[in-house]
Amino acid sequence: MQILGEDLDNGKVLCRSYACTYDLSVSFNRNGYFWKSLSFVPRKLKELYDTGGEAFLARVESENAHPVFYSNRLYTHPTNSEYAQLVLRAVLKRSGIITFQHSISTMVLMFDLSRDFSGSLWRFRNPTAQDRFWADPHVLCRDGKYSFI
Repeated sequence: MQILGEDLDNGKVLCRSYACTYDLSVSFNRNGYFWKSLSFVPRKLKELYDTGGEAFLARVESENAHPVFYSNRLYTHPTNSEYAQLVLRAVLKRSGIITFQHSISTMVLMFDLSRDFSGSLWRFRNPTAQDRFWADPHVLCRDGKYSFI
């Protein structure tokens, strides 16, 4: 649960929770999340009432003092093709055709030249070209245009 700000999904966090997921049922997952999160708002309202507005907001600020980078996509309902991919992956996993998955990690250079700090990675740009390797990149501003060396 968070207080929304300029950056979607990167507001001040009031309450954070984690839960298990179930492979075969989106509605079962959603129902579990709804029941789990049902107590969040009353709990935070009671805390606000008990501690007072200034103390409550001071604690929220101190708990959100360190920047958190949000790198996931903005939440939207999955498309039909995304649902189909999830179902296919679950069926293949259950049937034993897929036993494991591995991914290759890569590093990506990204930048944001705005004056305000943003923890939302979707605001950042990727200047890299496929034909280059950036060892120690530097940003130069010449005549109002930015370039990388």
